[in-house]
Amino acid sequence: MIPGMKANMIVTALGYLVTVGVALSGVFLSRQNRVPRRGRTVLCISLRTLPLFLLFFVVCQRLDVNAVAAVAALALVFWVLLIGPSALGLGGIGVLYVLRQWILGWPDREDFLLNPPLPREAEHRSLDELVGKMGVAGCPLRPGGLVVLDESEYPAHSDLGYIDRGAQVIVVGRKGTSLLVRPAASSLAGPARS
Repeated sequence: MIPGMKANMIVTALGYLVTVGVALSGVFLSRQNRVPRRGRTVLCISLRTLPLFLLFFVVCQRLDVNAVAAVAALALVFWVLLIGPSALGLGGIGVLYVLRQWILGWPDREDFLLNPPLPREAEHRSLDELVGKMGVAGCPLRPGGLVVLDESEYPAHSDLGYIDRGAQVIVVGRKGTSLLVRPAASSLAGPARS
């Protein structure tokens, strides 16, 4: 084995285990509700984190850099970017945000999608069959987002403006491939179709 390779392997393995442990504790011990708490999540987080640390190990070996020094340098760079008053602070936050999203499987993707794709379990159900059903807003509808009906998520648009997350909604029609919903209290008007 090349001198220094063993130390780099140990530091990389420890960094990998600590990162996976912190990510999993953040999922299973926190009050978050975007990343599901199940066994598959453990496997997915472990597999998404692995390429980052393999890349780190390969870069340390190719540049003949001690992994301990590389970890210390990265920590210092992130600290300067996050704590420092410079305009680069936003870049550091962006890098950390992208890394966190990658490791956790992009739990914030609904915030970036205007019309999220229809989930697989909902593909075969006709949207017209859901008219009149009650559900819950899975995220804030501004006016687009997701609603939960019969334990399945569907893309939806609010017919009457903003609806808070967790609010009771009723399906009044459909808008393209999305459901058209209203707050349950204002469902007195007739159904709408488009």
